[in-house]
Amino acid sequence: MKNIIVIEPWDLEGLQHAEFNRNLIKSIQLAYPMSSLLFFGSERNYNAIQKVWGEAGGAYSLGFLCAPTFDGMKGLFRTTGWLRVLNKNIKNIQPSLCFFLSMQGYSLHLAVKLMGLLNRPIQFRVILHWGYILAMPSYNFLGSRLRFILFSYWNPQNIEYLVLSQHVIKYIGRHAPQLAHKVKWINHPLPEGCVPKELRMLSPIVIGFVGHPFESKGISIFLKIAKLCKTYSNVRFVHVGNSNGAPDGYRDFVDCSAEEDGMLSISSYREKLAALHYAVFPYSASAYADRVSGAFLDALAFEIPIIALKSDLFENLFDEMGGVGYICDSEEGILKRIDQILCDPPVAEYFLQVKALSRGKAAYSIEETAARLRRLDD
Repeated sequence: MKNIIVIEPWDLEGLQHAEFNRNLIKSIQLAYPMSSLLFFGSERNYNAIQKVWGEAGGAYSLGFLCAPTFDGMKGLFRTTGWLRVLNKNIKNIQPSLCFFLSMQGYSLHLAVKLMGLLNRPIQFRVILHWGYILAMPSYNFLGSRLRFILFSYWNPQNIEYLVLSQHVIKYIGRHAPQLAHKVKWINHPLPEGCVPKELRMLSPIVIGFVGHPFESKGISIFLKIAKLCKTYSNVRFVHVGNSNGAPDGYRDFVDCSAEEDGMLSISSYREKLAALHYAVFPYSASAYADRVSGAFLDALAFEIPIIALKSDLFENLFDEMGGVGYICDSEEGILKRIDQILCDPPVAEYFLQVKALSRGKAAYSIEETAARLRRLDD
């Protein structure tokens, strides 16, 4: 039996990333069923993964290697101490494969490259939540030279990067072409336990904004649309998620009910999301050029047709799945599309979109992620 170490470098608060880590670890288990998995990270992260794993049910088998926290130490000094402990574990266990579940910052990049240099027989796979990390901009001469040397000339053969959407490879190809050959993709596994409701195009039509109310996500555009549609009696605009930081007057036009201090419980979040007819994603073109949207993945899990501004993220989605909603060229295009839906609900088209989502989301299952991981070894 071979050993595989999964590594979470960051001591994350609460359940942040815990569900993704759990689903990715389950995918690794399916991809390598004869291997023994060990988790190297903080006890808090390990307990969070245990929590979401237990809530979803099923067998749990994950060993634990406790990572040091090095309180009071920052940056490269903290990373160096952490690296020393990890390297000692790798030397003792001799895994065949190591997965880094997240990655950010120069010091951690340097640490991973040192790990590859010190442990050449072992394959390292680094999950990138953000493609910009490989194309990280530097605003001074020294920083730009360091990045160029670090990423252009020193790339151990036993390290490869995995991004979570195919469109991110295009981003890296534009901004870090010297690394494009080192990057492969797997789809971000969907959250489990999401059961779509049988929706009918009845009044009111429920249109939602999903996730944090950031300007880059188009929260002001969504508010403007809600204001302009206030004369319609057959529509309800809702916010699904944390609405803290929304623009002034937002709650006068958008339903933020079921929140407590601006926050939703996971069960309330999923209940509100499942009740949507459409999810609106007025993201700027640059907002998710180098990453996948968790809010979109949640909508996909519940088979909610989308109305989105044109971007690489959503164009890639439509290329994969076909007609799963509408892509609009502008803010005015979104408003026009919603106006058309409210004036003459496209019932037949709507159900075709739901069916396309139901078929397409299979590519984002834990099983399909495991299959893609296995194909990396071919």
